[in-house]
Amino acid sequence: MIHQKSTEISINITIPLLSYHYCFRNFSYLRRMVSSTQTANGRLILAVFILLAIFNLFYWPGKFIGNSLAVTGSFYSAVKSHLGLFLLLEFLAVASLFVDMIVHFDHLTHRAGKIRFGLTALLFAAFIARLILEVIDMYMKGY
Repeated sequence: MIHQKSTEISINITIPLLSYHYCFRNFSYLRRMVSSTQTANGRLILAVFILLAIFNLFYWPGKFIGNSLAVTGSFYSAVKSHLGLFLLLEFLAVASLFVDMIVHFDHLTHRAGKIRFGLTALLFAAFIARLILEVIDMYMKGY
């Protein structure tokens, strides 16, 4: 009976020590992994900002000016033919920018936080305006 009790004690003491050592070692690995991908994450968010800005730069003139500019007119017709796909991709891009802004807002300087918030709000407003205008356009054409 005494032998069984000492086995319980050794098991109760040994397992938490092993798990603590295991968790600490994995935590330091995860911390190094996150710090090494922070710059890649920043580059990816910057690339999403640039892609959405270029998309809006070509979309809005094509929507309102039409075919008078060849590049924007052909871009708008290509977007129009695959509207659902572009709206889904733009929603995912704007949502990822919004979530990234919320997660990293405390790590940004005051000025960078204002700029990122303003750009994200502008891109979100452009997405909502595009969604509303395309739904109205589809309703008017009878789709």
